[in-house]
Amino acid sequence: MYIETINSPEDVKKLTIEELPALAEEMRHALLTRASRHGGHFGPNFGMVEATIAMHYVFESPKDKIVYDVSHQSYPHKMLTGRKDAYLYEEHYDDVSGYTNPDESEHDFFTVGHTSTSISLACGLAKARDLNGEDGNVIAVIGDGSLSGGEALEGLDFASELNGNMIIVANDNDMSIAENHGGLYANLKLLRETNGQAECNLFKAMNLDYIYVDKGNDIASLIEAFEKVKDTKKAVVAYFIYNLFPASFTLQEGKEAPQKEPGTVSSQLEAFTVFGSTYRKTPQSETVLLRYDVVRQVLACVDVQPTTENIESFRDSSVGIDFHTLVTVMFQ
Repeated sequence: MYIETINSPEDVKKLTIEELPALAEEMRHALLTRASRHGGHFGPNFGMVEATIAMHYVFESPKDKIVYDVSHQSYPHKMLTGRKDAYLYEEHYDDVSGYTNPDESEHDFFTVGHTSTSISLACGLAKARDLNGEDGNVIAVIGDGSLSGGEALEGLDFASELNGNMIIVANDNDMSIAENHGGLYANLKLLRETNGQAECNLFKAMNLDYIYVDKGNDIASLIEAFEKVKDTKKAVVAYFIYNLFPASFTLQEGKEAPQKEPGTVSSQLEAFTVFGSTYRKTPQSETVLLRYDVVRQVLACVDVQPTTENIESFRDSSVGIDFHTLVTVMFQ
């Protein structure tokens, strides 16, 4: 296994570009297995595997500083910065926290758990670098759901005034803790539909350079983009689109669905049942049920038989709390 040989970003650089997709597959399988047995953030990390590999392949962490928004998508980063055992071996699952933590590694710069913070934090690091006469790249990683937060908008507004290196890696998978609303998302949609070529571009409007990557789960494309922006002398947005199910991951053929289905929706009763418990049917609860079914499929894919216990302990990627608590609090 490639992942077993990775103890620092320098080990990532020793692999060929052709070997990196296999590393991504191993990391994704480890994330799935750990989440099914231990819980934790699933979706945010699944969507950052290839981008994280590409960043550590191109940049020189910790001299180049990577700051994660919320930082619940930092598991792949931790796997590549000396903490892989916490994701490969069950006896080490509790060795790391669910967020970046400077006490864990020199590759982490903040203890973060809140949204919309990475750009402003990165602006601070970039300003300090310049005041100290130092060099190096500063990279802020942020998802589309966090971009509309006030602090993220302040950071975007200030970034161009730094007049120095500042790279914003924006991951757009059109998903968030809830449905995205606001004019900003209309422009992101336009950028997705035009392969980043729309004349109306909110990033360019803020005087930021801009590079668009359509295949956000293609490591070679991401490496090419990051090499273009590395050592930039001004603020730039590297904006990539992540497809929910990347080409390197497919449900294994021959896997039969469990005999006991997790839940069913009845349009006549306006309710749904999950393992014997009935909940009122609302647009929100139907969405949760769909996520619940995805969790069941994921567990089956990694050879973990779905049961009431392990599905309810599987922390949902979007809401951040276990399914049982969610439906008990919101929908009964």
